[in-house]
Amino acid sequence: MVIIQASHVGYDPETEAFGSYCRLQTTDNKKTAACGKIDDVLQWYQDEYRFAQNNIYLGQDGKGASRTLEQPEIIEMLMQQSTGNPDQIDLEAAIQQMIDARKVKIAL
Repeated sequence: MVIIQASHVGYDPETEAFGSYCRLQTTDNKKTAACGKIDDVLQWYQDEYRFAQNNIYLGQDGKGASRTLEQPEIIEMLMQQSTGNPDQIDLEAAIQQMIDARKVKIAL
């Protein structure tokens, strides 16, 4: 957990609003939401979070035990899966059945 205090959020005295920081070092005095330090500090955390999102799976096995899988384990498990799908729907047959039927009841 990271706790961040309102550091250099900027204040515009003309509009009396926070969240507008005037960057005096730029040629056009560009205004941004912060001074940049917070973005710099947070970048590492954001990168780690994105990595975790894309490379780590958290779940439970059939017995309810917790499992944490990282990318190589996920790929290995996926490669071990059967290519056949017992729950596969024959779309052509399903469409033909709807065409042939007088009424199709759809329950939600």
